[in-house]
Formats: sequence, C-alpha cells, structure tokens
Amino acid sequence: MTTGTRAAAILLALATTAACNRDTAPSPIPTTIEFRVTGDIPAAVRIDNGIDGTTQVTSTLPYSHVITVTQQTPLFVSVSAQGFAFGFLHVAIFVNGNVYREASDQAFAPFVQVDGTWRPTIY
Repeated sequence: MTTGTRAAAILLALATTAACNRDTAPSPIPTTIEFRVTGDIPAAVRIDNGIDGTTQVTSTLPYSHVITVTQQTPLFVSVSAQGFAFGFLHVAIFVNGNVYREASDQAFAPFVQVDGTWRPTIY
C-alpha cells in the first residue's frame, strides 16, 4: 500500500466514524392522552388538549376523547364537566394509560375539573 493510498484509507475511516458519532436529536416518543368523563347524569364536557384549542359538547356518559402527541415540549391539558341534575361525575386525564389527574363530585348540578401541564419524558 502506498503512502497516498494509506492516507486516503485513514481519512475515509475518520470520516465514517465522525458521521456515525454525530449528535442527533432524540426520536419523538408517541404519547397517548385520554380525556375521560364518567357519571350517572348527562353533562356539558369541556376539553382543552393544548393543541386543538377548547372543545365543548353536551353528552351522555361515558365520554372519551383521545389524542396522540409526539411533541417534546410541555402541553397544558384540561377537562371539566358540569351536570344538569343531582348525580355523580368523575373526570380524568390519562397519559399512556396511567392516571395523570382526576376528580369527582356528587351533588345537584355537580362541577368537576382537572388540569395540568404535562411534561414529556425525553429519551
């Protein structure tokens, strides 16, 4: 092997190693966020998922709304429910199947709300 060929081989090896060791951003990890309302009376349900704005519906229960996010920045999430008669209401936010926030009430025209800023885990 000549000196020129040997030098070219060394430079190629260094360039390949540098390309393989380049710092890259971590891949986004999909996260499932579910907003769930249960109870024994119809309710006005309000959801803010931090991406699509606020949604409000009047619904029989149970009610569920699911989003999947891949963002790596904090996300404000909120769910509330207002009943129209005496009864029980429960609201919860689940992140990847685990309870993130929850609340319940039994009263005449019960109102329950939970919210928080969910912060993703970056690997």
